[in-house]
Amino acid sequence: MKTLRSEHFKKIILSEQYDVGMYIICLLYSVTAMPGLDLSNVFKTLILIGSAPVLYLCCKDKDYDKGMVYLFVASILIQIISWLNSLIVIPDIAKSYPDIKTLSSLFLFVFIAFWIGNDRKRRLILFSSLILSFVLSVFYHDYQFNSISYAISGQRVNFGFHNAQYTTMLAAVGIMISVFLLLNNKGRYFRLTSVLLLLSMVFGFFVLFVSQSRQIWIGFFLVLLLAPALIKRVLGYRVIFSFYLMLITVLSIVVSSDLFQERIEYSKERGDQKVVELIIGGEWDDIPMSSFGIRFNSWLEAGDWISDNPLFGASKVAVRQVLKTSDLFQSNKKIRGFGHLHNYYMEVLVAFGVVGISFIFLFYYMIASNVIRNSDNMTSAFFIIFIIFWLFINAFESYNTKFYGLYIHNIILGGLFFMPKPSVRVT
Repeated sequence: MKTLRSEHFKKIILSEQYDVGMYIICLLYSVTAMPGLDLSNVFKTLILIGSAPVLYLCCKDKDYDKGMVYLFVASILIQIISWLNSLIVIPDIAKSYPDIKTLSSLFLFVFIAFWIGNDRKRRLILFSSLILSFVLSVFYHDYQFNSISYAISGQRVNFGFHNAQYTTMLAAVGIMISVFLLLNNKGRYFRLTSVLLLLSMVFGFFVLFVSQSRQIWIGFFLVLLLAPALIKRVLGYRVIFSFYLMLITVLSIVVSSDLFQERIEYSKERGDQKVVELIIGGEWDDIPMSSFGIRFNSWLEAGDWISDNPLFGASKVAVRQVLKTSDLFQSNKKIRGFGHLHNYYMEVLVAFGVVGISFIFLFYYMIASNVIRNSDNMTSAFFIIFIIFWLFINAFESYNTKFYGLYIHNIILGGLFFMPKPSVRVT
């Protein structure tokens, strides 16, 4: 009787109806998360609960590749060990319990990947839902605050996305997805969807431009330069030549625009140019507190914490303490309340040490191996472009620890990663 119930349970969990239901929940999470709707947390919880039985069946299957499962367990162990170390090295401020959220939050994509199943149509619809969520969020913010008019007038606008850096990041990812969808566009409504995707790209470039985040601009420009080389087999050399010609034209227009020139002039006034010159010259003792200077000084302050606890770090709590215990930062009223290092890798080193950063490298290596092994040339190229961009911008902001960053990370990788459901015959 117990065996029959178990088999019946497996058939329900692995049934087509259950599969479609969970996929719809993933789409609902994607659409509702970016506007900041509380409902998205409900859908996220349903994804985790609904995927748990499938994960259990995967673990029972002796032939199933459990690499990502083992890595998830390792993430929890690393955070527990780091917490135990914090009880020794910073007992006065260490938490009374381990916080396992920082690294574990990176794994939501695995549960989403179950329901995408490397299916092309499902992937494209999931990515389309992300663009829809972004566009609706921007227009809703404009409806409330008339933000597009402010943007057109030359003011820096974030459209309600935490801060302008996240807005620019979301716009850049939206453009990448729009191009990917356009290159995969087929079927009855080819013309209509092509027009919509081109409009999405134009809108994305508008938001990218008016939100004015330089590190995202640099990262996006980097992938624009690399993209044609990665997809030359798909597009051909004539299209690539046309792309570079168009890129040079667009860049010339952007660089000569008043808004771009004002942003560059503003950076000079804030002292970023001088900061770069001092860094290149090796004069690190008195870096001015410009926008980039704050980042670089925070990395220097983190160096002492990393050298004191190189192996396992001192838990997530230590990240905030880097600046809180810094005389340089506490003596400046404007930046006294800063609690992050504007660099994901530095934060991982402070919190989890060399073991933690090694885990991150292994994590992305395993993802890359999986996606490239199970994808066509176009999808592999899109993944490489995205991951280069993502790893680059995380060197200037901790996107992997913030809501919008984790959302993009998990939706994109969830759509690309191949995590097949086990056979109904699992015993």
